[in-house]
Amino acid sequence: MIDPVALLEELVAVDSTSARSNLPILGVLERHARALGLTTRRQLWKDAAGMEKGNLVAHRGGEKGGISLVGHTDCVPFDAGWTAALRPAREDGKVLGRGAADTKAFLRRRSRCNSSSPPTRRSGVSAPDASPRRARSGRGSPSSESRRG
Repeated sequence: MIDPVALLEELVAVDSTSARSNLPILGVLERHARALGLTTRRQLWKDAAGMEKGNLVAHRGGEKGGISLVGHTDCVPFDAGWTAALRPAREDGKVLGRGAADTKAFLRRRSRCNSSSPPTRRSGVSAPDASPRRARSGRGSPSSESRRG
């Protein structure tokens, strides 16, 4: 079982500013997904600036049916004065740090969801970055959950 707080702290410690490659954060997610017995694959490309980016697809069972969980891995740039941005801290039962209440908490929760899914159902974590292939919800937010049959 994944320790959700430790995973969130590990994710917060990764600088996932959108101008950088998201492959380091995919590495963290992929390691945890494989520890849960999920099969993983990556879709790689270079963005307009030539930065290598990727999507992580993790699943159990076959490629048909199941649940698709989609989220983004990037964060907007942060002020250089925020020296603790990439050093997660616990305060009053909360994890503080860049992305702790946004994308990284979402990705942590999706990983936790996969840890409790029955192995007979297909479960997936897709963690795309900014790309034309990124799924959007009806409200235009960069992350969404959807159920497919």
